[in-house]
Amino acid sequence: MPTYGPSVLIGVLALLSLSLGIPLFLGKVPPNHWYGYRVRPYAMKDREIWYAVNRKGGKHLIIVSCVLTLLFVFTLFFVGDPTAQRTIMNVTMFSTLAGVIYSAVVTVRLSSRMARKKGLR
Repeated sequence: MPTYGPSVLIGVLALLSLSLGIPLFLGKVPPNHWYGYRVRPYAMKDREIWYAVNRKGGKHLIIVSCVLTLLFVFTLFFVGDPTAQRTIMNVTMFSTLAGVIYSAVVTVRLSSRMARKKGLR
């Protein structure tokens, strides 16, 4: 009997990252303590830094979602092969982690650079 667990998990991760990334990218999320890239304390204090950082981070989440969607479609071709699905899950976890780390580094650097220009740092 085929197992759809990995496909469902990857699909859910793709939808989650897309649904979190779009509002950030569009600048629809005001500064708050629950949702958004809060990479430095001055990002919460300056709206221009907040929106710039969250647009960049939202863009990264959308890109991660596109990669996950491709992996999701790819897993559907290997529903009956547990070895292939395990390999695809490993690639999924690595690519998701790499995307999140890259996004964190880029957004921290952006917020620091903007804060220095504004004299907040």
